[in-house]
Amino acid sequence: MKAILIISLSLFYSFSFSQDRDSLIDGFSENLKAYKNTIDGTFLLKKNNKVKFKNLKFILPIWGYFQVLDENNLKFYIDNKGRKQKKTKINLGLCGTVPHYTCEIKIDNDKFIITKDETFYDYGNKEPFEVIDSIKKEGIDKIYFTNKLQKINYNENDFVFNFTKTFPYAVIIEKGTKKGILYNGQLSFYDEIIETKNWITKVKIDNKVGFYNLTEIKYSDLSDFIFGLARFTLEDGKKGYVDINGKEYFD
Repeated sequence: MKAILIISLSLFYSFSFSQDRDSLIDGFSENLKAYKNTIDGTFLLKKNNKVKFKNLKFILPIWGYFQVLDENNLKFYIDNKGRKQKKTKINLGLCGTVPHYTCEIKIDNDKFIITKDETFYDYGNKEPFEVIDSIKKEGIDKIYFTNKLQKINYNENDFVFNFTKTFPYAVIIEKGTKKGILYNGQLSFYDEIIETKNWITKVKIDNKVGFYNLTEIKYSDLSDFIFGLARFTLEDGKKGYVDINGKEYFD
């Protein structure tokens, strides 16, 4: 009797542990849900309460799909029916009634100021612009936004495909051979500012590249982000993906 009781208790605690260790993170319906294993940090996907995919290293919900990396570091997508897909087919209808902004670089005595003005809901431009940043003029050779101009326009729809943080009013500053990025009062200098795509900027220091305020600057090669992942190569030849939080997943 004692042995039966011990076995029963063991089975109970084993079942309870297996239930508790998987934490629900997202789902498209009652039939398709994603869970995180709180013990080892991997993810699994259940369809109709049955495990469909497991040992996933990364998972991100994106409009009717999950973008994932499996245990072999292979990237693919899972649609809202639980089917594995190589690519996504996303059709979005965008709303036009969203805030629109104009940012400008202006001179104010001995400094440059960066202003931001909402132009869609502020019909007739009755509300004054907001000063969002400033920097002393001394020593600055050139100053401009990432579009190479001293004025930039954007609206909330511009970021709809961005799963990273975005930096729409980042200001480029040239001082001699160095180039810096000013954003929200923080100025960082680099050997080179390579390019800006989708409101994020690739920079270089000592022949190593990275994305401004998103990843470390340590890669010999770094692709653009596709949803939540960017492909990288390190100087030693190791390859993998880096996610929107800077976490790396090696092949």
